[in-house]
Amino acid sequence: MQTLVGLLLLLLIAFVGSHSLRSRWNPPPSIRRLFDSGLVFLLLGVAIGPNGLDWISDEALDRTGPLIVFGLGWIGLLYGAHLEWRRLRRAAARLWAAAFGQSIITFALVLNGSWFFLARYFPDVYSPVLFAAAVTLAACAAGTAPSTVFQLAGRPGLTRPVARTMRIITSVDDVPGLIAFGLLLAFFPAATPGSPHWQAGLALAGLTVGVGVLFGLLLKTLLVEARDEQVTLLVLLGVAGLAAGLAAMLQLSSIFVGLVAGVTFVNSSAKKEGVFALLAASEHTIYVLFLVLVGCHWTFRVQHLLPLAAVYLAARTVGKVLGGAAAHAVLGGPGGRIWLSGFALLPQGGIAVALVVNYQHVYPSGVTPLIMTVLIVGLLANELLGSRLADIPFGRSAPRNEGGS
Repeated sequence: MQTLVGLLLLLLIAFVGSHSLRSRWNPPPSIRRLFDSGLVFLLLGVAIGPNGLDWISDEALDRTGPLIVFGLGWIGLLYGAHLEWRRLRRAAARLWAAAFGQSIITFALVLNGSWFFLARYFPDVYSPVLFAAAVTLAACAAGTAPSTVFQLAGRPGLTRPVARTMRIITSVDDVPGLIAFGLLLAFFPAATPGSPHWQAGLALAGLTVGVGVLFGLLLKTLLVEARDEQVTLLVLLGVAGLAAGLAAMLQLSSIFVGLVAGVTFVNSSAKKEGVFALLAASEHTIYVLFLVLVGCHWTFRVQHLLPLAAVYLAARTVGKVLGGAAAHAVLGGPGGRIWLSGFALLPQGGIAVALVVNYQHVYPSGVTPLIMTVLIVGLLANELLGSRLADIPFGRSAPRNEGGS
């Protein structure tokens, strides 16, 4: 009975939380950002879980593992479905170089900083386990929340061309990190830890991509016969769940398999627009449920938290600023302080949470709770500081009219 009550409570929170994201509720911008980023729901999960009020029992949480795996596949599918080549190819090659360049610079700096710290303070932990942790933090750091540009609206330095450029950059800069994480699970499989075997790694990487392509084509085929929204939604849920579940069983990356499935579907199917509408209508409810569950499962780790979090935040900030400056040079951007636009790329999105959760499921170890805690602390810090640091390149937005509607 307690398990049933716990699951019903989770569903109620998901419904109410998703409604708050879709509503026209207009709180102060700082509060709205916490809702839009999902941090409120993650912290709510902490509050009602075993580490807080214990409203959700351990027994109930033990039964939610498949829901988290499904959420990983769904987030990957949702992200991949936005990578339609017909639209992306309109961007110039220099813009692609700028987007991926700043992401890779950030990835490299966080990877090196995290690896140096972990190797020094955890000398007794097996090296591949530490390397997986460092790659995960770097993959999480590489991307930017796509909603970042919309939160910059009204700032004097954000001209229309600059906003368009940043929208494209933030829509694709998670890709290098996702690819790196997918390759990590292929070349450093948790089932057989040790030095990578290149032939086996290539085979597992091919299997990961192949499974994603297979389910993307399966989704395309099944949706041909879907005549109404209910059937279409059931097909989407079923394919995302099957893809993520199979990836988890094979100890591959569920989010990366979902990404490949989404990319395959969107670039091969003629039935996309209706699917986009359904994905947009359902994403908030599933995302809120996923974040609440992640918060319930989160095991807080204090030891070494502050120094590693400081390394993560510093390396990521430097990476985004250097990457933004490099992008400005490549694109020949306007003068002023726009070359410091990397400060506006600090907020992180749901992909970062999904990546660290995928890592937690595949690589359970003594450092796993620490990596999860560092990422959540980093998300909160970047969300709170990102808006203020964005004043450096773009100036402050005009004060909101509290008397308006």
